Amino acid sequence: MSQSKLAKLRNTDVFKACMRVLEEFRIPKEDFQVLDRRPHPQLTVRYCGLERMMSLPSTPKTRGKAPTVYSVNLRRMLKEMQMEGLAGEKAVEQQGAHQPVDGCAVVVGSTVIRRVEYRGEQVVTLAMIDEVHGRPDGTAGRVFRENRDRFENGQDFHQIVHAQNDEFRRYGLHIPNRGLLLITRRGYLKITKSLSDDRAWEVFDQMLDRYFAAELPQAESVATLGVEVRSVIGGIVKSIVHSELALIVKETMGLREQVAGLLIGSDPRVAVVEFVSVAQLLEEGKAVQKGRRSLNQRVGHGLQNLVLETGKASNRRRCPHSGKWLFQRDLADEYMQREGRRLIREHNDVQTGQTFMHFCAGGSAA
Repeated sequence: MSQSKLAKLRNTDVFKACMRVLEEFRIPKEDFQVLDRRPHPQLTVRYCGLERMMSLPSTPKTRGKAPTVYSVNLRRMLKEMQMEGLAGEKAVEQQGAHQPVDGCAVVVGSTVIRRVEYRGEQVVTLAMIDEVHGRPDGTAGRVFRENRDRFENGQDFHQIVHAQNDEFRRYGLHIPNRGLLLITRRGYLKITKSLSDDRAWEVFDQMLDRYFAAELPQAESVATLGVEVRSVIGGIVKSIVHSELALIVKETMGLREQVAGLLIGSDPRVAVVEFVSVAQLLEEGKAVQKGRRSLNQRVGHGLQNLVLETGKASNRRRCPHSGKWLFQRDLADEYMQREGRRLIREHNDVQTGQTFMHFCAGGSAA
């Protein structure tokens, strides 16, 4: 394309809007170019191992019209390229681990969301929660406002001000003048307590396993250190033998968990002893069979929250035969004593009509 034509095109609102979208998706200059094609110039973009083209306005009269339309079309095209470059969502499901897109995004359900980090932890915006759960815009924000006194600043959310906008450009986030709320994992759990449909449960598991999954830092190899440094480290290690013993104990506990996992995979009877399902807990608590589905979801959600509170992923695992979640027996007993038994009593009262009888009895007494 001639320099004069390109210069004119660069000065249009449409071109500037498209450049902002490319910057949002962190696409380097060498991965896009404008080609002189008839009847319209073409914007060629390489992204996620794919290449696509999009038409740009060709005449001065059309260049000033609706730059938002072109930016929306470009953003949609880039998201489609993300999905295609993911090599299939089914492969991600089978692997059971988060699969990054362009190094900074994950797939949750059928939605690709960009990973956002603040102060060393994964966070989400209220709009991201609505998007992955398929809820109308503003749903998560309404839940947050209605329960504002239950959310703690710094623990459940962070209030980001407009002055921090540059810090979040790399995540494709724009901080408006009024500021932006970033929700932590704990805050996300509180917001999603009100969501109990099948999609919410599916997305809930994927968000915990993929988006909020913590990655352990890789230790630097001692071999890369200098001779003097290695000598000093060796002397320190010899002088604190108790730390070595603590490490051995930790590794032994990890080995115990691995062995337990192997036993569960080979013999389902071991899973019954070490781990327990929600259905087993309801049977042990003598929950009435009628209307159990809602009770099952509430107890399962509570157990998932308790697992997150303990910070130990080994407290839960999927049954190799049924695919359902199993929970460590001591943790399950703790939850049932704390909340589960009360939920079963309330469920049984409703199903057997005891709640109505108590109400009538109270009315007669009055």
